[in-house]
Amino acid sequence: MRPTPSVSASAPATPSAPAAEPSATTGPRAAKVPVTVLNNSRRSGLAHHVAGELASGGWPIARVGNFRGRLAETTLYYPAGQLDSARLLARHYPSVQRLEPRPSWLPGHGLTLVVTRYWQG
Repeated sequence: MRPTPSVSASAPATPSAPAAEPSATTGPRAAKVPVTVLNNSRRSGLAHHVAGELASGGWPIARVGNFRGRLAETTLYYPAGQLDSARLLARHYPSVQRLEPRPSWLPGHGLTLVVTRYWQG
């Protein structure tokens, strides 16, 4: 069953980051692209906390907000052409449990990280 998403978000001011170094697992086009971080837990402020972690790691943050629906695992959704960037992010943040192609029902664009209560950071 597909979650019925409801997203509320705020836009932070984060500068763009330079492209990442290529590696065997991320390919030559892996770049630190903007990420939307959505909280899918009852842990208040989790999305803002995770966005801070990502920003400290050089990832620009597009939006921060809440995701209403049910996901069992922290999931990083990526659009066509950004799988290498998604792999790069997941490699540096092991709390990302799944990588999935971006579904049409998910609002916004680019990388979207939906964090669950299991985020360790």
